[in-house]
Amino acid sequence: MKKLISLFLALVMVLSVCSFAVAEDVPEGYPEIIKDANGNPIDLGGMEIIVTDYWSAADGTPNEPTSAAEEAQLEFRDWCMQTYNFKMIQKSDGDWNTNPQTLMDFINTQGEENRMMIMRPDSVSAAMNGGLLYDMSTLDCLDFTSSKWNPAIVSLMSKGTAVYGASTGAAEPREVVFFNKRLVEEAGIDPESIYDLQKNNEWTFEKFEELLAKCTRDTDNDGVNDTYGMASNNDDTQRVAVSSNLGKFFDVVDGKYVCTAQSDNVIEALNWAQKIIVNYGMPTPPDSNWDWYYEAFKSGSAAFHVGQSYEVNQGYNLDGMVDDFGMVCFPTGPKNQPGNYQTDISENITVMPGFYDADRAWKIAFAWNLWTDETPGYELATDPDAWKSTMYSRFRDDRAVDETYAILRDGAHNTSIISRLFGSDNDVMGQSFFWDIAGGAVTVAEAIETKMPAWQAYLDTANGVAQ
Repeated sequence: MKKLISLFLALVMVLSVCSFAVAEDVPEGYPEIIKDANGNPIDLGGMEIIVTDYWSAADGTPNEPTSAAEEAQLEFRDWCMQTYNFKMIQKSDGDWNTNPQTLMDFINTQGEENRMMIMRPDSVSAAMNGGLLYDMSTLDCLDFTSSKWNPAIVSLMSKGTAVYGASTGAAEPREVVFFNKRLVEEAGIDPESIYDLQKNNEWTFEKFEELLAKCTRDTDNDGVNDTYGMASNNDDTQRVAVSSNLGKFFDVVDGKYVCTAQSDNVIEALNWAQKIIVNYGMPTPPDSNWDWYYEAFKSGSAAFHVGQSYEVNQGYNLDGMVDDFGMVCFPTGPKNQPGNYQTDISENITVMPGFYDADRAWKIAFAWNLWTDETPGYELATDPDAWKSTMYSRFRDDRAVDETYAILRDGAHNTSIISRLFGSDNDVMGQSFFWDIAGGAVTVAEAIETKMPAWQAYLDTANGVAQ
């Protein structure tokens, strides 16, 4: 492995100082060489390009391959660099906390490097709305209708026909519904029937509420519930309820962000979410931490938990749960179509600084497009179920992977959250809104009215309105 990396780095070094030499033989399974108007391979003139992020090695040294797929990816990228005469590395520029500032610093100083920059989703709106990012839809070497791009992120980063950012591949599903198989059985519910409701497109707000009511039980008749319908992240519950009723808190109209929180879809979903939280949700224990609901569900105090799919990963919130559990999508609301299950996504976004000239931008984008291509021989189309191999060990049954996760990996079931372009979830949506609604002290209409001035300030900033 170490020899492979050394060879890879040596070849990259050679490319930066030696003349352009086309890889004459195209390896089996590799794409055809892209040629210019004269029939010659595209020549990027030895251009050096950097993909920046907030987690890679600072010097751009690639991780040692741990699989045949990773080895093949290194080989393919090396072939691309030889064939089209460029050098590309991926390295960190700052960390999670400094990631937003790195973009603005680079743009403001018009840095000399040729960069594509991977950014946190909450760090790009100011640059995008300030006209500081490159409209990549103008670059004919990029086709954002291709299946390699995540459509929800492309949509999020689009204004009209302009595209200012993208990400590749299937997104990680976020909000899902976990259920404790022992507790639902004790309430007279066959755990498999919950999966069947989902499979038969009958998993709706109404059905979920019925199950929550059955699982909220006072088993010893002392007037105190012994098990609750759910112990959940109430922010997640409200957010995904809105998406599952085809509502949006914010949208883009004529290139400007607008608030759509007063739509019927949003209000209906939030009223229902408030009802199930108040009626069937486990109350917050006294003196508890904010994340008390993980342990409450994990220990068997509640039958359902609206959370995020990664919570089952090793070392995360639900890891080590004693009771068996299942996982289904969040149900569909009355304004949605049966089976059109939704989950919110939050992915890193790759952007291009907007100060490059057209020729320079095209060359950077051409190389980045190759860099992000699937590795020949390991394409999703070759083995569309390959992703499942690492998933089965995380869950307690195959249906969570084969049915639920498979549905939510599809971009058609992904909702991108515009509010995350404005700031943190707590600041933009939690404070004086989600938290107050979940507490039941205010109506949804009252919460929206109270929050509107703060939302308008976020919109004005994102839209570049002078304060």
